[in-house]
Parts: sequence; C-alpha cells; structure tokens
Amino acid sequence: MVVWNKGLTKKTDSRVERNAKNSTATIKKQYEKGRIPWNKGLAGSEDYPLFGKKQTAEHIRKRIEARKRSGKSWHSSDTKEKIGNFHKGKVITEEIREKMSRAGKGKKQSEEHIRNRINSRREKGWISEEGKKNMSRAQKKTIEKGIHISQKPGIREVRRQQMLRQYQDLEWTNRWSKACKVKPNKLETAFDEFLQGLFPDEYRYVGDFQYFIGGRNPDFANINGQKKLIEVYGDYWHENDDPQDRIDHFKQYGFKTLIVWESDFLNDRSWVKESLMDFHSN
Repeated sequence: MVVWNKGLTKKTDSRVERNAKNSTATIKKQYEKGRIPWNKGLAGSEDYPLFGKKQTAEHIRKRIEARKRSGKSWHSSDTKEKIGNFHKGKVITEEIREKMSRAGKGKKQSEEHIRNRINSRREKGWISEEGKKNMSRAQKKTIEKGIHISQKPGIREVRRQQMLRQYQDLEWTNRWSKACKVKPNKLETAFDEFLQGLFPDEYRYVGDFQYFIGGRNPDFANINGQKKLIEVYGDYWHENDDPQDRIDHFKQYGFKTLIVWESDFLNDRSWVKESLMDFHSN
C-alpha cells in the first residue's frame, strides 16, 4: 500500500502544509505554559500506565546499537541548538545537584568506557587538526592507548600546581566559586560543629573562597579580631603536603595557623581539643 503523501512536501502540496500546521498547533497547545499534563502526580502511582515497568539494560543497549547502525544523530542540529538555547543561563538547583551527586557516588569509569569516549571524540573531530599538531608525542600515545590523561603518573601534581597559580587570580576564584557553589565537605562540617561547641561564634568556615590571604584560601578564620586561622587536612588529599609551608605562608601576613589532621580529629578528639584551647588562648 502506497500512502497518499509519499514523496510530497509542504512546498509541493497544500494538504501536507495544512496538516503540518495543524500538528504544530496541537503540539504547542499540549506544551503551552500553565497547562497541567494528564499524568502530573501519577509517577510512582499504580494509576500510572507505566507503573512498575522499567527498561532492561539489554533493551537500552539494543536501542543504542540500532541508533549507531542507522548513522543518525539522536537530535537534529536544529533541535540541538534549541536545547542549548533553552538551557543557557539556567542555574542547577541544590536539589538537582544533590540527586546528581547521589547518582554518581561509587561509580568509576572503566578503561573501556574512557577509550570509547576518546575514540568517539576523534571520530567526531572534537580534536581539531591544529590541536593534533600541537599535541606532544606523550599525549598522542596516551590517546592511542585509550588512557585518560589524568591517570598518568605526575599529572595530578602538575594540575595541582596549575590550580594553585589560578587561585592567585581573585577574579577567577570569585567566578569559579559562584559557579561551583563550594560547600564544606563532611570532615569540615563535623569539625565546624566541634569548633562551635568549644568557641561559639569565634571562628567561621571560609573555605568556600570567600576569604583569600596571599592567594591562598584557609578553611577557618577567627572573626573576632584575632589573626588566627585553622586548616583541616584530609589525610588522603594532603598526604604529600608540608604543613609548615602553609603556616609560613600565612605568617608573612601576620596570621597564626593551626593544622588539624583528619586522623587526629577522628581518633583523638581530646588531644585536638587541648590543641585548639591552647591555640585560641595564646
């Protein structure tokens, strides 16, 4: 059976043009602002037609493979542009951030996944020819092997030094902190509660880049006239750091600094309490 509109377009047939306009108007009406969809509030309810139904991993895999075989993109260039314009300027809410954080916890990208991502980028031309020419031989070998650049030995320290240099730029740090909405981690939150119990309203958490001293951002600062700072060092992240370097840096600007290590705080609160009392009173 041959359909009546086979080979016809809006430009060549008035009926196709009329049907297209009617369809567009219907779709717009369905998504007009303020309209309440029929299934609002039904998700998770037995009244919802798809309640209890979930796509299997095999089904999802087959859909993805079929799309790849067809050679078609998930969205047309126009649709991609519309999606991009729709999301421009939008701020991700704290609720969404929390959901994203929970979804990603404990997950680690496999080497195969990283290799596929790199190959996909190369096929799509995300690395320009000029960019390829400027790559070092080491970078090219890394990409050919499918190893993520951050997994290479020494890269972590190089990037740490790069970030330290960027922190010297107050304009950059202000933009970055607003975009990332930096919050205290679990260790800093627990220590803040402990600190407030000892010295209420004497120290404030400033590790969210609201306070810089010589290009460096301390964790806690005294807010009642004393030039005293407290740094909370996580054992893993500061394993290779020399605490004296931090102390000497802030000393240049007239600040006394106390370093509290994660292991000491978790395993010997009484000793940490004595150290804090002595630091605060002297």
